[in-house]
Amino acid sequence: MLPGKLAFVTGAGGGIGRAICRVMAREGATVVAADLNINNVQTTVEELTGEGHKSYQLDVSNAESVTSVLKQVFTDYSGPPTVVVNAAGITRDNFMLKMSEQDFDSVFNVNVKGTFLITQTICKELVEKNLPGSIVNIGSIVAQRGNIGQCNYSASKAAVEVFSKTIALEMAKFVIF
Repeated sequence: MLPGKLAFVTGAGGGIGRAICRVMAREGATVVAADLNINNVQTTVEELTGEGHKSYQLDVSNAESVTSVLKQVFTDYSGPPTVVVNAAGITRDNFMLKMSEQDFDSVFNVNVKGTFLITQTICKELVEKNLPGSIVNIGSIVAQRGNIGQCNYSASKAAVEVFSKTIALEMAKFVIF
């Protein structure tokens, strides 16, 4: 399923993102790994089997960073990735009564806005080039149940879940699932 595919993974510097990169490389994909922490994402790429993998420093919450990095990826690989995993995510846990506005906003900026910016930029390129694709957005069980001390994170992952359902409906006609 993945041999010959170009896969783009955000949050690839550790945790779920790093594990996804390992599996995709093992299954034959060329992995484009992106993370805010350049040292961590370079370590991820060094650990991957196969050839052609690259790392990029990326702030998913910043439109200029997303545009710049993806433009470079499109150039470096002569086209867009057709498999995308939005695994970048952060937590800033605290009880709602003690949570700062900054912590609330930062979680939404990375988890929701970042997912939107990456998905929109890559889908535009896939549609323009008439290429099929797959977009995977990482959610959380707390999107369904909530979790004490995570009102920001729970709400952000619920937003990602509904965003994903909506994008699936909109992109299906372009064979992007």
